[in-house]
Amino acid sequence: MIPRTLNFIGALVFLAVPAFAQDFDLINHPGYVNLEDIKIPDEAVNVTEVSIGPELFQMIRNFSGNEAVGMPKLDGFMNIQVKTFSVNEKVARELRPRMEKLEARLRRENWVPLVRVRSGEVVTNISVKYSKDSKKTHGLFIMSLDPQDEAAFVNIVGNVDMNMLRNMNLGIQGSALDSLKKAVGD
Repeated sequence: MIPRTLNFIGALVFLAVPAFAQDFDLINHPGYVNLEDIKIPDEAVNVTEVSIGPELFQMIRNFSGNEAVGMPKLDGFMNIQVKTFSVNEKVARELRPRMEKLEARLRRENWVPLVRVRSGEVVTNISVKYSKDSKKTHGLFIMSLDPQDEAAFVNIVGNVDMNMLRNMNLGIQGSALDSLKKAVGD
């Protein structure tokens, strides 16, 4: 039974992906942040890596209806990337220049900082990319580094309901999650 179900799901993905992918250019979307330079170290003990692309969101919308599968309303979401992993001092030193590069890119592209926390070596930045008329969001980006604990990178592409973020488990903990809760008014 399970192999047939998996084959059916695979066929649906195969049919749905090309139709949706032709209409959507994720890499050039203003809310997209490329996380390919953020490599999860082999020695990382605690790792969370999630990549939910536009094809899967479209399939969910087309085939099941969001409420039918117990999920929040996903109409504005296009992509979610999450990378969290344990770090040590060496990995933290290697990540800092990449984080500075990402932060510079966000400034150049007019992302709005919601939260900026620097406490010693611990850094958390949460930024949002608004549409030109500021009526909707194009994306949300979270990056956090605690050199004694973990690094976290989250990019949500699409119109993000900031209040819904409180109910999502994005694999982030500690100061990054606390800062996000404060930013969305928890």
